Amino acid sequence: MKYVPLIPCYNPNEKLLDIISELVKTGFKDIIVVDDGSNDKKIFNIVKKNKNCILITHDKNKGKGMALKSGINYYLDKLINKYEGIVSIDCDGQHLVSDMILVGNKMISSNNFTLGVRMFDGKNVPIRNRLGNKITSFVFKILFKKHIKDTQTGLRGFPNRLLKLIKNCDGERYEYEINMLIDMVINKEEIEEVKIETIYNKEKNKYSYFKPFKDSYDIYKVMFRRVKR
Repeated sequence: MKYVPLIPCYNPNEKLLDIISELVKTGFKDIIVVDDGSNDKKIFNIVKKNKNCILITHDKNKGKGMALKSGINYYLDKLINKYEGIVSIDCDGQHLVSDMILVGNKMISSNNFTLGVRMFDGKNVPIRNRLGNKITSFVFKILFKKHIKDTQTGLRGFPNRLLKLIKNCDGERYEYEINMLIDMVINKEEIEEVKIETIYNKEKNKYSYFKPFKDSYDIYKVMFRRVKR
């Protein structure tokens, strides 16, 4: 494989082990897993024993942005000479490994920042998710003159040439991901979009740590602040 999976985690369930198992079967050997200050270490004790995994542990919860940055920093320090990029994938089963591979392959072939884009028109997509994403995409387009179909996707490909820029984006939590998109647009970088499966279920929502009101407020606050620069 020409790229490395990066999985930020906070209190994951057994789906993390399923994802890792499938990644290993597919041929990935350096899987970066970041424990962002989780309470229960049982699953991470299993991850730590997997020779194909690199476990990074935060002593306390620092946020998804910081978990991604820790993984990127490790990659830049230890792995960049072996691979051509990173693909981030959520730990809750929201993304299929097959879709991660589609995103990774597109990133490698284009050498561009790449998003795995969910389609929000299916009957299984909760109304709040459908409306939230459409509104955020609309506001982003108005403010930054760029239409991105899925601004909140966690399935993202980062080629080596962009990693220092991505690492230096502002943000510690979910706002980091919107800053990442803004910086790509400001720097006139091409953003590739790959259609992926849209997976929503009660089990996934149970383990989601995205707070709709607070985190959405932080995301919109970032967008309106950045457009004034």
